[in-house]
Amino acid sequence: MNEKIVSAACKRGEKVWTGERHNKIIEQMFNEGLGMPVRQSEQGFLTSEGRFVDRYDAAVLAFEAGQTEILKSCLSSEDLW
Repeated sequence: MNEKIVSAACKRGEKVWTGERHNKIIEQMFNEGLGMPVRQSEQGFLTSEGRFVDRYDAAVLAFEAGQTEILKSCLSSEDLW
């Protein structure tokens, strides 16, 4: 099975939050008491192999996996679903 993008994700330290959209994940982090610095968290995606990848690597991975028709420099969740 080829690795593919399975969800949007935000990473802060070693913890990764996942969801459908980055703004919803940030809202979840804020609701957990992390405050506004959550916007400084790294935004990316979780892969089918359990890896966190940034938006740039995710763009290449999604294109190679056939999840996007156009190779973009930076992936957003709206490009996938």
